[in-house]
Amino acid sequence: MSELGPQQDDALRPGVNVDIRRTDGRVHPAVVSAVRSRLVTVEWFENGQTKGKDVDRQTLVALNPGIARASVQLQSHRKDSSASSGAAPVPHRKTTAASLPCAPVQKEDNNDLCNELTRELERAAQLSLALSKKQAAETDAQHPLGHHQHNQHRQQQVVQQEEAEAVADLLRRYRAVVDVSDLWMTTDVRLLTRMLSTRALEDDAWLRELEELVNVKMDLLSNLRDAVNKLRKIKDSPRAFIRETDGNGRR
Repeated sequence: MSELGPQQDDALRPGVNVDIRRTDGRVHPAVVSAVRSRLVTVEWFENGQTKGKDVDRQTLVALNPGIARASVQLQSHRKDSSASSGAAPVPHRKTTAASLPCAPVQKEDNNDLCNELTRELERAAQLSLALSKKQAAETDAQHPLGHHQHNQHRQQQVVQQEEAEAVADLLRRYRAVVDVSDLWMTTDVRLLTRMLSTRALEDDAWLRELEELVNVKMDLLSNLRDAVNKLRKIKDSPRAFIRETDGNGRR
């Protein structure tokens, strides 16, 4: 059977110290907080915060060979005890909701994914601005405009540049805020529940801080949505402008 059986419950149980490997290759200690059939929840303290993640059970045992050795010793001891006493084998425990298979764990940290997203959006803003300038220059060369049209086109370029710079600045600030706390982008409901059930119940000030973080996060996501809409307008506006000038040139 490929999945580790219940004989390892004594060796791999809540409160046991283990080593875990992060997505960047770092290995550091953590504490087991929950054990299920395929996944093990571990938590650790980092930068003044309690963090946690789900780790594949077999991967965790492979990184901590002492757990496997302890499990083999426990299993051997149980067999010897059972043989000497003539007792009937202990049946498997009844399957519970906690032992049911869970969804695959996402290998990347939330912060890593968020930082990658914001970097892509910043690059999109810069590329959109560069494309707008290039297309406008080509349009000027192919279709000489009148004085009024030229001024109007220049004003449009200035507005686009200001919007692109504002979007890039917002995204930079957004990424800086995300780097401060994992709470900004976490979608792990179990992690949030554990944090609420431990620290929030013990510390009213921490609960108020969490509520404020949630409110600021919602405002920031709203601003980010507006920024993405601006990016779409910046990307589409040069095409509309070229179609308009082409139509004027044919008249």
